[in-house]
Amino acid sequence: IFTKILEKISNSLQEIAGGTLVKSSTKKAGKLVEIEKINRLLERTVAQQASQIRQLQEQLEKEISQHRRDNQALTKSEAKLQAVLRNSPDIISIIGSDGRVRYHSEALQRVLGYNSEERIGKFYGELIHPDDLVAWQAYFGKLLEAPGMAGAIEYRKRHADGSWLYMESIGNSLLYDSSVQGILINS
Repeated sequence: IFTKILEKISNSLQEIAGGTLVKSSTKKAGKLVEIEKINRLLERTVAQQASQIRQLQEQLEKEISQHRRDNQALTKSEAKLQAVLRNSPDIISIIGSDGRVRYHSEALQRVLGYNSEERIGKFYGELIHPDDLVAWQAYFGKLLEAPGMAGAIEYRKRHADGSWLYMESIGNSLLYDSSVQGILINS
């Protein structure tokens, strides 16, 4: 009886152990399947993101290349403009709304004998003949009132050697143009 009971207990323990192992193995197999699914999903996600990164990198390289071409064109255009301004026979000036010179082209030296940098910050009208100053002030007032081109004006301007030269100027009010913010005078 005792042997039979031991055999039954032993068999029962083996069944329990076998069932636990089967259940444990089944759980582990389920977890492995789940982990494999997650790994495949992660691999797909990583591959998609790597593809997107490559596309973005190619797009960035194209934009950098375009930026370089644009920058070269801008540099070329700026050099061309500087050459035109340097060699133009006309004096090109930018005057602030306060009447002070903010820019003179190099033609100022050739035409009137003044260094253009030395005239920056000075009043534009201080070299105009006293008899022509009132007409200039009225002309300048019109330019301050309305944007755009004004008709031509003639006046005398003092040369560095003390003589008077007749000038013809055309003004263009670009006070509201953010790149100029002044009155452009071509003389």
